[in-house]
Amino acid sequence: MTRQVGSFVLASLMLATSTPAHAKDFCIRIQEAAFQPSYDLVAKGLKLPSAGKCSKPFAGWLTLNGAVFSGAACTEPDGDTVVTFVGFLRTYRVFVSTNNSVLVSGADHGNNSNFVYTFNNSAFDCSSEKRLYPN
Repeated sequence: MTRQVGSFVLASLMLATSTPAHAKDFCIRIQEAAFQPSYDLVAKGLKLPSAGKCSKPFAGWLTLNGAVFSGAACTEPDGDTVVTFVGFLRTYRVFVSTNNSVLVSGADHGNNSNFVYTFNNSAFDCSSEKRLYPN
């Protein structure tokens, strides 16, 4: 009987602490230049924090090549949000302003260079979109 109760408690804890099946994903769509296709940085389960707060760490990937990233997001008191994606060869910093403009900058560690993308970027909830590298 004690063993059955222990198994039930363990199973209940596992269900209570598991990630919901419908957690939202946050995407940054990047287009480096007018003549290049766009791709997404996907932050799995990221909910943008309220003003003056930071998110829990997230894991994600780049739809261009499947590169994996980890990161976090913080929202400044004025409502602007910075999302940082850290990967093995690249780090992306995404600035999402209160007027929904998106600036992407970062560092390419493989080439030892920095970059800024300002052309046609967007930020959106991509939970329901079909992506190249789904969970």
